[in-house]
Amino acid sequence: MMHFSFPPARWSSARWSRQIALIALVLVLAACNSATPLATGAPTAAIDQATVTSQPSPEPTAVAAKVILVSDSSAATADVQNAETHLTALAAQNNMALVKAETLAAADLTADVKVVVWVGAASGITDLAGGAPQVQFVAITAGDLQSAANLSVIRSHPEDVVFIAGYISTLIAPDWRGAALLPSDGPLGDEVQTIFENGGRFFCGRCAPAYAPVVLFPLSATLPSTSPASAWQAAFETLNQNVIEVLYVSDPASSPELLTPLKDAGITLIGSQPPSAELQSNWAATVQMDNASVLDTLWLGLLAGKPGQTLEAPVTLSDINPDKFSPGRQDLVQTMISNLQNGLVDPFSVPAQ
Repeated sequence: MMHFSFPPARWSSARWSRQIALIALVLVLAACNSATPLATGAPTAAIDQATVTSQPSPEPTAVAAKVILVSDSSAATADVQNAETHLTALAAQNNMALVKAETLAAADLTADVKVVVWVGAASGITDLAGGAPQVQFVAITAGDLQSAANLSVIRSHPEDVVFIAGYISTLIAPDWRGAALLPSDGPLGDEVQTIFENGGRFFCGRCAPAYAPVVLFPLSATLPSTSPASAWQAAFETLNQNVIEVLYVSDPASSPELLTPLKDAGITLIGSQPPSAELQSNWAATVQMDNASVLDTLWLGLLAGKPGQTLEAPVTLSDINPDKFSPGRQDLVQTMISNLQNGLVDPFSVPAQ
């Protein structure tokens, strides 16, 4: 009878270990193959989720801050033109819009209005400034306005312009023969002729010419501001019976219809507005109030909301033709302008002759 032992006696323990490991591996693989497969459900459709990007709300369009330039009926044309030219540049430098108007009401002072510059009598500006403390106001005026918390005053002196025009016309005219065409209804009223004549006589006293016709210069004629060019021309013809060499033409009298024939007649001209190109050869100088430089002085304070102040505008000369108005005579006039500004000369009177 045969006897078997398990494992066989001849198997080494190492061989036996390998056999055990092999049997275990077979059992594991069999178990994996017999595992119940996962139930496969109906295919699930993939749903693409759209990515929603949050859109920023559009920013409101910035409204440009405004500067309003008001010029009422009493404003001198030269003053308005100078203010407009200067404010156009200042507004552009500060990304502001310049708006022009002839009148101003409280309803016009919307939230975007930052500065109001008013040239002329500026009637009612004090009440408007009091009702709109967020707005800075500037009055360029010859009137007796007083500054306030948000109201600055640039004091214009039309009497100084007329006085200097009389001084220059006599200073540069051969044989003192200077004259002027002046408005009878301007801010100086009836005194405008006296002021112009005082300017000349401050330089030469009685100003009696050496040659006939002998009258005391300077001379002047006045008309209403709205007079046509033909009326001013007739006024000049009357003056020219005394042989006029130099003529000051005020703003109301100035027009191409008047100035061109005067230039053709060889008259040396002085005015308060810059000359056209065709007039330059006969133009001695432009005499104006220097409101622009004073506005420059105030501007940054206006934007910063600083308290109002009162400043005096000096007379300025421009468009000078040295062939008609020599540097030496220019120095004399600049000294006179300084004396006027410092109160050393009164344009309404002259020293006793």
